[in-house]
Amino acid sequence: MVQVERSADCGNSPKNQFAEELIVALLSGDVSTIESAGALDICSGQMTGEPPTNIQIEHVVTHGKVGAVSGTVTLSDGLSAGFCFVLEFATAKADRLSKVIRYSL
Repeated sequence: MVQVERSADCGNSPKNQFAEELIVALLSGDVSTIESAGALDICSGQMTGEPPTNIQIEHVVTHGKVGAVSGTVTLSDGLSAGFCFVLEFATAKADRLSKVIRYSL
């Protein structure tokens, strides 16, 4: 099971919460969450390899139709890597995605 350390950036922001949940689902291979968000077509190419053992979300930032989620993943062999996802939402309401760009070390 994947351990998740969430950011403190999501307190009163539904957009930030949506972005964080989506990236945790993406990194952990949770297809049902991605599918229920209507993002399977957009995210399926981003899901690769075995799920990490730990996901640490450092920051979640959203504004208008864009957002970013950054953090670190740790794999079962102990290796860690940083990541940043830039999200483009289909609407300013941020209930659907139109684009995901992944950056990693």
